Amino acid sequence: MKFPALALPALVLSGACRPAPIADILAIVDPDIATVVHVTWTTPTETVGHVEFGTSDGYGYTSPTETTSSTDHKATLYGLTADTECHFMVVADDATSEDQTITTDPMPGDVPTFDETMPVSDPDVAPLLLTTTTDLTDADHSWILLLTPAGQVVWYMQADGVAVSARPMGDGSGVYFISENPKDAEANRLVLAKYDGRVQEITIPHSHHDAIEGPDGGWVTLVTTFQDLDGVVGGDQVVEVAEDGTERVVWDAFDNLPVIENDGWTVGTLEDAADWTHANGLFYDPDDDTYVVSFYFTQQVVKIDRLTGETRWILGGVGSDFTFTRGAEFGPQHAPELGPDGGVRVFDNRTAGYGSRLTEYALDTDAGTATLTWSWDYPGTLWTPVLGDVHRFEDGGALGTWGITGNIVVVSPEGVLDGELQVAGSVTVGQVDVIPSMYGSE
Repeated sequence: MKFPALALPALVLSGACRPAPIADILAIVDPDIATVVHVTWTTPTETVGHVEFGTSDGYGYTSPTETTSSTDHKATLYGLTADTECHFMVVADDATSEDQTITTDPMPGDVPTFDETMPVSDPDVAPLLLTTTTDLTDADHSWILLLTPAGQVVWYMQADGVAVSARPMGDGSGVYFISENPKDAEANRLVLAKYDGRVQEITIPHSHHDAIEGPDGGWVTLVTTFQDLDGVVGGDQVVEVAEDGTERVVWDAFDNLPVIENDGWTVGTLEDAADWTHANGLFYDPDDDTYVVSFYFTQQVVKIDRLTGETRWILGGVGSDFTFTRGAEFGPQHAPELGPDGGVRVFDNRTAGYGSRLTEYALDTDAGTATLTWSWDYPGTLWTPVLGDVHRFEDGGALGTWGITGNIVVVSPEGVLDGELQVAGSVTVGQVDVIPSMYGSE
């Protein structure tokens, strides 16, 4: 494949025999990602520099300033769209180059596309959304995607197997996710993918659905284990994985929940085993050092002490520590998230007749009550039996996905549909996160 490149002459300054401060500017499109551009340049003395860039000579975006002085320089331009002319200008100390242009490559034809069925107006949603997609007709791979609020792909990665929840790395340098092998769960693994193309994989047999970065380093994930209880039953553990691959089991469903037959015995996804708990989401609460986990088939959200493995409380299902008031209890559900004052948000899948919804509950641990304080139903009813996600913003607005229908929705603080993307074809969307910048905190 031929990639566009620019080899530009040195910028000539006034003054006899004075060396050009910025020379040998070269820009190329990344060979694997059509929307990423690499820029290199040289200076006669050691300096630090950066690149201003955008879709016009007004720029608007800035790469991080180099941290080490050198005469050889490089910067990577992220956040561009495919087949688009990019303007850029190199800045080195007090010197600047002239405006330059390069056009990104066309998007590969197999990358999923999104339709903007309603423009997003909430500024809290911008500038980028991280999500995953899986084609129902070919579940051997998924796509990890970064989108503009208008649905344009600015970064992508094809992942082997099924990935339903990709999360941004804490340092802003990339994303990570669990890749599930639909033919061999022993080969399931945690994938750490940098935006610059570097990938690291850690095999975690029977890991699935979700992972989060650990509060003390490493990662936390969900792992299915099996027991023979008048037939093989699959339950879940919460497992911490150190950077060297060492695992510590924090909590085990078999030790903490009663094994009661449910829909997972007949419609679960585990091969040759009852899919009893089917954990599908993780959340860490730094306020009291606990994990919050969602279990689909038991229709429960459980809070777990990270250090002791003690079950702090159970919300929903058999053995719930709370009685629901003001509205029906949720379930089955996905994507647990804690809100203000210990409230719990979940994507309530519900049933086809009611449609799925976004919810938030206030918990009163003294009274043992769970009160539905906010919910949002898609206009006209929209149901997804699997997947789904919910987040809320400080202004009361919300962001959610409808899984199998392929919808990403933005809800205004007033509860009105305020933006929507829909993936084309028979494709599902996984969880979604807002990414302020592909340059992390810079």
